[in-house]
Order: sequence, then structure tokens, then C-alpha cells
Amino acid sequence: MRPVVAGDGSAHHHHQDNVHGHCKSCGHAHAPSPQVIAAASSARELASVILAIAIRPCSGAILLLVLTWKMGILEAGIAGAFAMASGTASLTLLVAFMGRFLRGGVLSVFAESRIAHVIGATLEIAAGVTVVLLSGGALGLV
Repeated sequence: MRPVVAGDGSAHHHHQDNVHGHCKSCGHAHAPSPQVIAAASSARELASVILAIAIRPCSGAILLLVLTWKMGILEAGIAGAFAMASGTASLTLLVAFMGRFLRGGVLSVFAESRIAHVIGATLEIAAGVTVVLLSGGALGLV
């Protein structure tokens, strides 16, 4: 590994081209490689791969904790970080459930229906407009 010196034209890029999942420029693994995930066969190995991915702290939670610590209300920050984690976990589980169970069942009935596509597009546009209006209201623009 050679050090990066300012002005030498090199840059620190993160490309994982080798089979071990280690970055060629810095030498560490940024995430488990597809080969590592595919090689995991037992529940213990799969749990360790999931833990390796999930252990990275949320930058928003760290910011929240630092701010509330400096404000003297660390307990509120801890509760907020748990609320953020619970919300993220709930949404992830909901999306995983919907992707696994609803995709092949209920939604396949409407896959060929033109009205379903129109309703879906209308719901997406309505959700987008709602987000814009709520954001504008929070900023005092609407």
C-alpha cells in the first residue's frame, strides 16, 4: 500500500474488484462481498454477515446524540435514537414482507390491468405532492 500524497495525481477510490471484498487502494473491506454472503451456509454465519452490515452506526443518530449531549438532554437523544432505529427496522421489515409475500400474490392479479397502473401512478404523484406541501409548510413557504 502506498500513501496518497497531495498533488501526486492519485486519489483514494473505493472499488472492490477482488474476490475477497477488500479495497485495492486502502486494503479494508467496506462491506461483505457477494462471495462472502453466498458462502454463508449456517444460521450463525448468516447472522454474522447481517451483524457486520447492521453494526455501522447511523450518522443521523450520532448527530442527534452529540447535539442532545451538548444540550444536556442526553436521555432524550437516546430515546430519539431508539425511535429512529425502530422506525427504520419497521419500514425495512414492512418492505421485505411486501416484497416477499404480496408481489407474487395480490399484486400479480393487477399486473396486466391498465387501471391499476393509472391508480399506482396517481398515488405516487399524490404522495410526491404531499411531501412537497408538507416540506413547504415546514419551511414556511406554503
